[in-house]
Amino acid sequence: MRDAQENPITDPPFQHRFRLMKVLHLVLRDDGGVGRAAIRNHHALRDIGVDSVVALGTGTESPPEHIFSMQHPAQRWWMQWAPALHRRALRVRYGSAAIHLRTSRVPGLIASTIRRHNPDVIQLHGVFDGLVSARQVASFPVPVVWTLHDMLPFSPGYHYRGDMMDLPKEHGPLFDDHWPAATKRLATRIFQHKLSCLGTPKGAVTAPSAWLADEARESEIFRNWEVSHIHHAFPKESWPAADPVSAKAAFRLAHDSRCLLFGAEGASAPRKGADLFLQALRRLSASLDPSITSKIVLLVFGASEGMDWQAGDIQIRHLGRINDTSVLAQAYSAADVFVCPSREDNSPNTVVEALACGTPTIAFHQGGLPDLIEDGRNGFLVPPYDIEAMAKALERAIHHPSFLPRSEIQSNIFALSDPASRAADYQRIYQQVIASPRAQALQTRS
Repeated sequence: MRDAQENPITDPPFQHRFRLMKVLHLVLRDDGGVGRAAIRNHHALRDIGVDSVVALGTGTESPPEHIFSMQHPAQRWWMQWAPALHRRALRVRYGSAAIHLRTSRVPGLIASTIRRHNPDVIQLHGVFDGLVSARQVASFPVPVVWTLHDMLPFSPGYHYRGDMMDLPKEHGPLFDDHWPAATKRLATRIFQHKLSCLGTPKGAVTAPSAWLADEARESEIFRNWEVSHIHHAFPKESWPAADPVSAKAAFRLAHDSRCLLFGAEGASAPRKGADLFLQALRRLSASLDPSITSKIVLLVFGASEGMDWQAGDIQIRHLGRINDTSVLAQAYSAADVFVCPSREDNSPNTVVEALACGTPTIAFHQGGLPDLIEDGRNGFLVPPYDIEAMAKALERAIHHPSFLPRSEIQSNIFALSDPASRAADYQRIYQQVIASPRAQALQTRS
């Protein structure tokens, strides 16, 4: 019997085994939420002794050590043109349906990368789209740990159901009866192909929110895979939160202003809920005395074109895309409240980043947001898509804030996203998939 004092994660034999283990992460690109989360997890693994490397489909010309961009001319050409040509062919056959759905059929020029690194485990992040196909995943020579960032790996072609909002019905089952016939035909084809390739488990699935983990477990594609909920790592030292007073001054905000912040990649996309937020903001403006609304400022970052950004007397400033981490952290720190009005979301980096600056967050009670927001403590959770409730939550946050101190909000999110703890969670997953009968059979064949 194992001694009661022995820890299977920290005992020397276990540590020795995992120092020798090599994990290859496949990441489509290093910008955006998926890339940032994948690289943070990679660094957390290296910090505890795992030999972790990242292969990027597209990325910076000179990435840091242990992070490799596919720079061969053939690979770069393929990543740029193969997915686009495939989508063009689909549009010829299926019309506008090809705009809404993404397939998993375009293979990647990945075989030489796998041979060169010779990993024990391949971890997938934000794949498909010319990096790797579903059929290639099924034929990998080593087990897979598939970290989900959205629904695409197990859906009939969408990243989120909310991406299909501009079709006749906002939400519905996997194949909605209200979808156009061409969309249903293409979705069926995509789904059946994924099921034929991925229905037999190749390893394990992880998701950063309990909601997405449950969605994966209930899916036809991943229902036989082992699915775990593991938060993304978020190192405290990587996030330069600023003093709120100096941050407001940096954005030329009055010291007595009440600053709201909203932002996302593709902030004007319907799923991000900017239209719902603006409706709530207009109700708020109409209900308050002008002397109060004149002190409210909304800062918006990210692409926000194509929307009517007017909300009565409330000032709205557009910051555009912010690529500098210190400037982005300063914007979060300047805000009294961050607003995430998404109709559907997993574990948004924006919410984690806001909380890491101690900034309370208001969001709809949906998706993975309840994992991050404790109602009344580090923000408010509003009944889904309730405009009036959102307006009241904004008013409460502006007039009667009763949240935890910023320092406590920060410490709570850093505890939830502690890199060493999250890396240890992945160590356990790697150990399980390597020891599985299927992995042993793969080793025997190789």
